[in-house]
Amino acid sequence: VTFENANATSLPAGRFDLVMAMDVVHDAVDPVALAASIRAALAGDGTFLMQEINVGPRLEDNIRTLGKMAYSVSTLYCMTVSLAGGGAGLGAAMGEPRAREIAERAGFAHFRRLPVEDDFAVLYELKA
Repeated sequence: VTFENANATSLPAGRFDLVMAMDVVHDAVDPVALAASIRAALAGDGTFLMQEINVGPRLEDNIRTLGKMAYSVSTLYCMTVSLAGGGAGLGAAMGEPRAREIAERAGFAHFRRLPVEDDFAVLYELKA
């Protein structure tokens, strides 16, 4: 096992068996380009493990403590970081439908929400 710290938009093609992005895709200036770069960096049967905040795509899905925290952090950091770079500004409350859309637009054929029971985080498995 080796670990590498690299710019995710310039990863070497076909090199990695596993790429993990933990609570970061929603912060990206261009989430689709980020996911597409990761897809290209995966070996043939490689896996992209994407962790995001466990919130729903609609405001009424998130009227709870975690939702309030996600919107607060999102406003003060997540969206601000992305928008400052001219980006999408998705924010921490993007939800599963947006994660699926990003995966599809990036060229992933397989998207699965893993059966992890956690109030804070959700884990998605993406494969080419």
